[in-house]
Amino acid sequence: MTGLEPHVQRVVKVRGRLLGTGYAVGDDLILTAGHVVGVRGEAARIARSDGPTEPEHRATVIWRGDGIDADAALLRLDVPLWTAEQTRTRYGELRGHQPVPCRTVGYPWVQFAPDGRRLDELPGQVMPSLGFEDHRYALDSTRIAPNPPQPQRDSSGALVRDDAGTPVLAPHPHSGFSGAPLLTAGERQLLVGVVLAVPSRYGPGRLDAVRITRLLADPTFAGLVGTALDQVEREPPQLLPSGIIEHAEALTELADNLRDDRLAYVPPADPQAPTHPARLLDRLDELTGQCGLLLVGQAGIGKTRTCLEVAGQAVDAGWRVLHVRPGEPLVTTEHLIEVVTGATDDRLLIIIDYLNLSALDYPAIRHRLLPAARARGIRLALLGSARPGWFHQKDNSTLTEVFKPVELRPDDEHLDRIRDQIVTTLAPKARVILGDERLLQLCGRRPVIATLIAAAAEAQADRGRLSAATGDLRPENLLDWLVRRLNEDDLLHHAERLDDERDPDPRLQIYAAMAAATPQPRPALIACGARVEDSGAERAEHLLDVLLAMGWMITTPDGLAPVHDIVVDQLLEHTTVRAGLDTVRTRVADRILDASLTSARTVGRYAMNLDRLLRDMALQGRDGPLAAHCATWLVANATAAGALLAAPQDEGAYALGAVLDNPPWAQSLFQHWPQLGKPWLDRHGVSMPARHLLYKGLRTVATPQAAQLIEVATAWLAQHRTALEASFVVTPLLNRDDLPPADARHGIDSALHWLDQHGGLPEAQFVLHALLDRTDLPPAQTPSAIGHALRWLDRHNDLPDAQFVLHPLLGRTDSSPDDARHAVTAALQWLDQHNDGAKAGFVLSPLLGRTQLTPDDTQHVVTAALRWLDQNIDSRAAQFVLAPLLDRAGLPAEDARHGIDSAVRWLDQHGDRPEAMFVLRPLLGRSDLRPDDVQYLTTAALRWLDRHRQLPEAGFVLPPLLGHAGLPAEAMAHAVDAALGWLQKHGDTNDAGFVLPRLLAIRKLADLPEWLSPLVDRWADRHRAAPDVVFVSKYLARQNALTEVTADVVLQWAAEHPLDVDIPWRLTGVVRGFFRYPGLAGRLLRSVEVYLDGVEGTRAGVNENGELDGLIQALCRSTEVRCGLAGARLDDIVLRWLAHPAALSPNCPPGMEFSNVVSRASSLVRLGRYARRDAVDVLTRLHVWISHWHPAAPHLPLRDAARDDVAALLAELSVAGGAESNKTSGAALLA
Repeated sequence: MTGLEPHVQRVVKVRGRLLGTGYAVGDDLILTAGHVVGVRGEAARIARSDGPTEPEHRATVIWRGDGIDADAALLRLDVPLWTAEQTRTRYGELRGHQPVPCRTVGYPWVQFAPDGRRLDELPGQVMPSLGFEDHRYALDSTRIAPNPPQPQRDSSGALVRDDAGTPVLAPHPHSGFSGAPLLTAGERQLLVGVVLAVPSRYGPGRLDAVRITRLLADPTFAGLVGTALDQVEREPPQLLPSGIIEHAEALTELADNLRDDRLAYVPPADPQAPTHPARLLDRLDELTGQCGLLLVGQAGIGKTRTCLEVAGQAVDAGWRVLHVRPGEPLVTTEHLIEVVTGATDDRLLIIIDYLNLSALDYPAIRHRLLPAARARGIRLALLGSARPGWFHQKDNSTLTEVFKPVELRPDDEHLDRIRDQIVTTLAPKARVILGDERLLQLCGRRPVIATLIAAAAEAQADRGRLSAATGDLRPENLLDWLVRRLNEDDLLHHAERLDDERDPDPRLQIYAAMAAATPQPRPALIACGARVEDSGAERAEHLLDVLLAMGWMITTPDGLAPVHDIVVDQLLEHTTVRAGLDTVRTRVADRILDASLTSARTVGRYAMNLDRLLRDMALQGRDGPLAAHCATWLVANATAAGALLAAPQDEGAYALGAVLDNPPWAQSLFQHWPQLGKPWLDRHGVSMPARHLLYKGLRTVATPQAAQLIEVATAWLAQHRTALEASFVVTPLLNRDDLPPADARHGIDSALHWLDQHGGLPEAQFVLHALLDRTDLPPAQTPSAIGHALRWLDRHNDLPDAQFVLHPLLGRTDSSPDDARHAVTAALQWLDQHNDGAKAGFVLSPLLGRTQLTPDDTQHVVTAALRWLDQNIDSRAAQFVLAPLLDRAGLPAEDARHGIDSAVRWLDQHGDRPEAMFVLRPLLGRSDLRPDDVQYLTTAALRWLDRHRQLPEAGFVLPPLLGHAGLPAEAMAHAVDAALGWLQKHGDTNDAGFVLPRLLAIRKLADLPEWLSPLVDRWADRHRAAPDVVFVSKYLARQNALTEVTADVVLQWAAEHPLDVDIPWRLTGVVRGFFRYPGLAGRLLRSVEVYLDGVEGTRAGVNENGELDGLIQALCRSTEVRCGLAGARLDDIVLRWLAHPAALSPNCPPGMEFSNVVSRASSLVRLGRYARRDAVDVLTRLHVWISHWHPAAPHLPLRDAARDDVAALLAELSVAGGAESNKTSGAALLA
């Protein structure tokens, strides 16, 4: 088959269950139609032509498309017939709304000849949009038979019929084409489908083809052919999305001042300057595929002109250059990915002037756009521009990972050359009239302002209106020239120069209103201007024409727009703000703002333009008064603005997005959500554009206003949860900690469904992080979430951003052992690559907190942590590694010392910061500190407490400090004072349970301020279920300081934890204070009875230190339960106690005597509660037990008396037993 076109040489005849065609997509891989061959594992025969001399080769079916409802199959040859280079395949997808020329090559029946079927090439056209529902293309061709197949006839001309008598149709003329490749007709010859020769739906003239993208959606198929969906090329190659244009088209839209033929570009004098276009292009070339550059410079300094110059030089160097238009329609990262995946260029530069007006997702640029370009072999460069007010006043960490900032600050020499060029080119007559010195002074050094003033001066000179008398003109002030122009047109209404004493001329207010509404079509601007003091449309239109005549307003694809946004800035600022005072002209500002209430788009444009102005003013600290007034205005007009914002879907979405980007208005929007945000969501809440509003709102709206927003978000997810864009809704939804349970479940379900579809994408990290970070992840869904995370890590663990998945994954305690092992292994592998980076701390922190690491893993992690700390100890983030490291028990002495020294170094720099508590807490709790460590830490902790004792977090520093052994008395007193001060503010919080036990352990309640006892009662009553109640009550009981409230809390705890080993100790404390709360006697006795029920017959862990004996002694000693019904219950308790195998412990507490319980037991013997033999046994045990008492010296007589009493009673029983029969009851003997 030599001499044929390469694509023809790859076409083969396939003889399986039917005769068809195949196409080589690998050196031993044949792609064909599924119905031509058999099941997986079945053999077929392959031939490179149908001639009698061409040998057939054996192949085996290795994949079928049945599982994805696709009529396709892959065969593997026993012996390769091509080389890899010969079968290099470019896979494609058709798009657009115009037919695309295509062709197919195969072995149709119509080419049957005596020596077999022959190859046929069939040209045609495919409409990309047809057949998408069932993943098919339809090839239309004039070569396909126009009539349906006819019935077969025998040699006599009679119809051939089957067994049922039905006429048998002759073979379809193009049967045999099944399995043939559907290729684009251009040079790229993209494989876009697999042909099915006899279509099931279309009539004559068409062939079906299974779309190749359908097959590539199956990971098995994609793996076999060695490609993926993100490598599919588009045909036509570049049908650019709206808002993205070629460089040549961008040049046609330029304002005159940006055109090189109108005003030549003036480069920096130093050709090696970093902002020289040639150097910028060099650097962009170096950074291709990694990140882009962002020109940051003040308004009118030359950012756009520099971008254009870089673009021009790039074109000259062979780059393809595209421009992203600012504003509507918003260009998204998805659009850029679409451009890149369809491009065939070696080098591509994308210019994004006004980056702040784009809708680009920076993580998606990093994780999807740049990798997509690399996969396509494209050197992709990105160049953007932005003002400092936007760049420096936002959280730009994700931005600067994608765009490296380059400050555009021309020096005075460069600015002077630019200004000289402007004046020389644009204002030759004005130079003569005003003189160079005065004209240069008026123009100033900012290029855009100089251009506008030079042009205005020259226009006045042309009209004979310019003279050397320029006292009314101030340097760099555009409005002074506008006032001059107004006065030319209306001599009867002379406009005064703007100053702080008077309101600006109404015409300037109209200009400000119209400028704030740009860019928009002419009618929208006129409608806005007409609202200012009811000026009327005719006046507004005339004033607009003046701006157009001056060249300050120009026509753009978005409508009328200022030649530069500095025109808008000066009009808005100088009319609304008094320059000398920075105070707001409230009436003027209200008139201009009121004019925005004409349409949703106008409100959005106002928001955009005001935001830019306010951010620039904020750099000088001047934004406060105007920002506050704008926010107040929106609140006052919330209902009217909300009604406008509820306008058509896309228009309202864009406007609301602009409001959300304007900080003063965004705050008002969220505070008055029902009036401003809710109307649009009520109408369009489940539309795709709603995701922008939901994304921003879910991240910002406070809990009181969030309920309806959350409800809308869940409804949106119900419709779009598998859409790629759903990540922008489900992620901020799951990041909220105020979700009602039902909404949390809905969000978790949506996240899992999204991950099922898109879990392999790099940006799935954001959904995984939010999902794994939730504490309410249902047990049934936890394995699925963890499984998605582990599979993601298997693919992307080499990315630095894998930390965002590892961090919450390692923090979970509900992983299976195998999953936990998998996660730890992934984390260790990640650390081996990224441990030198600052962000490794976010992986080390949860890894150090895991308690089930193997010894080898532990050493690996600790070594990595210490090495990381050596490199990052100056960072505030080191706290997150120090805390879990210092919390670990069993650190080798050398590593512990290293960790302690690192913590001290960190505290030297950051010890006064609030977050130092995260390091002080574990450090103070360590038992391996040296004396000098203790002294240092004590001083550091007390100094920190002096500064931050009112913070809630101080409650974590106080416990280890108060509990530190060996604290000097002066330091301890200082710590106690700090604890008391903290409790006065936070004593009602749950965290007070950490401080109170430590405080009561070292100070008696009676020695502390009187206000503390009621506070303890109040805290205990509010936090009855808190574990720390047990510890607080322990110290109160030891001090015999329980009150009725705290005693009641102890009894409730005992009822809820009837088998707790501490119950005897706690109940003993309650008994000792019985005189203060006799009304609790019944509940107390019930608690003892329940405890005895629970430990009945159990010896292990019961009364090991005589605690139960002590409880019974305390009860017997108490007068409140000595008699009556309570006494009878006590008798039963004593009997049950004496019958317990663990009673009468020989481990008697020092200083204790139990004479009361012995006396009560003896009385029960005398009362006949025991049979004689049992009585003797009990008394004998008591007698032995008494010998183990260790009473204080004053109580020795009580011990001796008890022993004598028991001995005497035993003697009586013995005498009585010998004198009478054993049948005599003890009661009779003692009567």
